[in-house]
Amino acid sequence: MIRCCAAAVTLMIGIGHGAFADLITMNVDPVGTTSNQTLFGTVLSSGSATWPATRSQFRDYQFELLTASGSTTFDQFAVQLSGQLRQSTPGDNLLRATLWAGPIVSNPILADALVTVSTPNSAMTSSGYSSVLLAGSSFAPQPISSTASIFFFRIWAEGNGQNNGYQTKMAATLGEYQNVTMAPSATIDAFVDYDSNGDGTIDAVEQSSTRDSIAEVPEPSTVALVMIGGGSLVALRGRRRR
Repeated sequence: MIRCCAAAVTLMIGIGHGAFADLITMNVDPVGTTSNQTLFGTVLSSGSATWPATRSQFRDYQFELLTASGSTTFDQFAVQLSGQLRQSTPGDNLLRATLWAGPIVSNPILADALVTVSTPNSAMTSSGYSSVLLAGSSFAPQPISSTASIFFFRIWAEGNGQNNGYQTKMAATLGEYQNVTMAPSATIDAFVDYDSNGDGTIDAVEQSSTRDSIAEVPEPSTVALVMIGGGSLVALRGRRRR
């Protein structure tokens, strides 16, 4: 499996044993994202999810986490993107992202997830895109060490009608998802891949030809941060080849 990204990099700082990276926020709406994605069609019943037959109605990202040395954990997860309501979206319909431990699978079991984060309809309008943060409760701490740990998350929405759900902007091409940013509480290294067709595998066209790390946002004390449109943070970064 090849990682992103070809043009962005990570500033690495050693992590001592026992340090904690409580929250990891994945920003999948990097500057320049132009593709629109409609999300709806996931039906919930008794705590299980019936994923839509049309795979384009959700989006999967896989990432790996590791430290330069020592170990750490994370127990909170959030996703940043842009979105707007579609017509007739019910008030109790949520835009969601679910995180699992392990590599991407085509039909993940919702009950096996580490956490599902979401945002209410009140965070979005029907007249234009706005910056949206999907957030939720903490989960069992996930260990991160110098041996890579694999995770993946699916961005999806409840509802199965043509006019409900959400219109979103998320990284969908190689150049876009190479610039997905991650903001951990402590500095760790990471790689991201993207399953563009929802078949549960990372294909060659979804991989970079290099093994560089994704753009990472360390703690404010370790790197200058720049505010971009929608209130997202990106790091001033240099190039680092693994």
